[in-house]
Amino acid sequence: MRPFAFVDVETTGADPSRHEVVEVSVIRVCATDLSVEGKRTVRIAPEHLERAEPGALKQCGYSEAAWSDASPLRVALGQVAPLLEGAVPAGHFVQFDRRFLTVAFTKAFLRQPTLDPRNLDTAQLAWPLFATGKLPSLSLETLCRALGVQYSRPCRAETEARSSFMVAKRLLNGLQLGATFIPEVAG
Repeated sequence: MRPFAFVDVETTGADPSRHEVVEVSVIRVCATDLSVEGKRTVRIAPEHLERAEPGALKQCGYSEAAWSDASPLRVALGQVAPLLEGAVPAGHFVQFDRRFLTVAFTKAFLRQPTLDPRNLDTAQLAWPLFATGKLPSLSLETLCRALGVQYSRPCRAETEARSSFMVAKRLLNGLQLGATFIPEVAG
């Protein structure tokens, strides 16, 4: 089985054609026992802060001081690419992260890591809990609270990747082959 790469990106906005990745975190885990095989978080020096949405910068905690040691895009992506190679992308609404990474690798003139075409998305895994009214929303914060996973703000790529990994682990451990089982959530 292909490993999972729990990934989260922090960005300067929601449009990958206009906004930039300013932080990326990847946790590569074995698909059979969910053991961590490697992890890496890097901050990326933005090139076009004038395009940034102030709300996005506030959400990820961006400041010049906090990003003083940020790497250029090409260097940062080179550091996380080995963890993505050959993996199934995983995370919370991971398609967002995947789109931004695709644009970032293209912009940096780097070969795209070979990723499985499928995703493991924690929002999709939790859908039965939401659909049956056991969860009020599919936000990562709500899932963490319901499943007893620590969640913190402001959003940081490392904590978001770790939180989505722990949520997936709890949800996947709750699944029993051949049985319909939905884990109990805290009220």
